[in-house]
Amino acid sequence: MSNADLTGLIGHPVSHSWSPLLWNALYRSRAMHHLYVAIDLEPHDLGRFVLISRSSLLGFNVTAPYKRSVMEHLDSIDREAARIGSVNVVVARDHGLVGGNTDYSGFGNLLETHEFDLHSTRICIRGTGGSFRSVYAYIADHFGGVDISVISRTPGNFTAKDPLFANGPLPVFLDYYAAKDAKFDFLINCSPLGMLDERQLPFPIETLQNAEAGIDLIYNPAKTPFVKCMESLGKACANGLAMFAGQARESFERIHGFDPGKEAVDRILSGIDGGGSR
Repeated sequence: MSNADLTGLIGHPVSHSWSPLLWNALYRSRAMHHLYVAIDLEPHDLGRFVLISRSSLLGFNVTAPYKRSVMEHLDSIDREAARIGSVNVVVARDHGLVGGNTDYSGFGNLLETHEFDLHSTRICIRGTGGSFRSVYAYIADHFGGVDISVISRTPGNFTAKDPLFANGPLPVFLDYYAAKDAKFDFLINCSPLGMLDERQLPFPIETLQNAEAGIDLIYNPAKTPFVKCMESLGKACANGLAMFAGQARESFERIHGFDPGKEAVDRILSGIDGGGSR
């Protein structure tokens, strides 16, 4: 196996990710002699990993918490990822490592799959990491008349001058408890709450009761406490599997030069899902 046969994922943690299962199944189905590996990377090793990847990997995906911090270690960042301020795929080119963003289109795939129309809606988003930036950018670019509120532990990290807000409204930052009495059309969880601790809700229960529908970017487990609670209240709620599928297809195409196909990706993910998540 040559250096150019290796791809992968970095993050912390990565044990929940289905990326190795999906990518390696795609490689096998096409008789490609490649291997995709997931690397649980400590923050102090990020720069060293990127340096090593230059001679070791064809490309790699990036998940939390490195979608923003990885940017300073790359040779260039494409225009869309720079505007969003988040990188989730890195491709090795002759001129160096190039950062890109496929979460943006992945979120679009989720909305299309579940036929969610966000025009003129009141939206509350939990979490302000890299995924939030992709979700916000997609909403601002494709839906008019939206009113966006955000529950964040670090609202001070954002200003009106952030390029992310150039095409859309400046979000209203809310305290967790301030969202209790508010009414929203859509709740979107961009945080990891509910992924590792299956008792955690990203929003107050009163907020769920007052909302119309929900989206959880987490796909493993398939039904987080947020999804379960919304369903028990008779509300529409989707997990992040369609977003994961969409971003994976585009990442694969960027690294390997061709789209593996929606049917192939959906078939593999259906088999993984049918086998039970963690």
